[in-house]
Amino acid sequence: MGNILEEIDLYKEKILQYQYEVSEGITHQLTKGEIRERFIMNLIKESVPGIKTLNGIIASNSNQSPQIDLIIPNTRAILNDVGIIDIRDVKNVFEIKSRMKKEHIIKINNTLKNLKKENPKIKGGIICYKVDCTEQYILKDFGYQYDKELKSYSKNNIHKCTYDSIDYIVSFDQEKEFILSKDISNKYILDKKVPIISKFLMIFSNSEVNI
Repeated sequence: MGNILEEIDLYKEKILQYQYEVSEGITHQLTKGEIRERFIMNLIKESVPGIKTLNGIIASNSNQSPQIDLIIPNTRAILNDVGIIDIRDVKNVFEIKSRMKKEHIIKINNTLKNLKKENPKIKGGIICYKVDCTEQYILKDFGYQYDKELKSYSKNNIHKCTYDSIDYIVSFDQEKEFILSKDISNKYILDKKVPIISKFLMIFSNSEVNI
């Protein structure tokens, strides 16, 4: 008999991946994107008791962020109905992408860099259904090199991370599935052990947990 909890996680993960495939039949791109975002937001809310998920704009004294797909507010945050949240009340910030490209990584890194100047406790990154470029190409920028003979990744300690304002990249791509996360020493840890969904949800159950 297998590990029942792991089997349930794998079931949830497959549902999420199939949702992407099924939603491909929707031709209106904005609607399709919103449905995919909503699916992940609902998964988080159903799995983590008491959590709230928002999308909108983060405001500070001097400026405001671009529109953000997923915002997790702090427990005691004061919310409104216009889609704007004070930067002091933000816990996590994520972009949700159907197909992650290099330009999306650059964009969220710049967004997080600006947000962390005013609230260093904010953590965030990207959640994607598919990786729309070579996996090795992405992970190289976070200090990992691929060994063709061993067919595995190893840490290149000499390489400096290009996008060090990002805390997490989560890929549910069936062919390129991984979680990249910062540890307590701000070094990136790569996890490719499937299923990844419980480790993904740990990000939201406690923002101080490093996976």
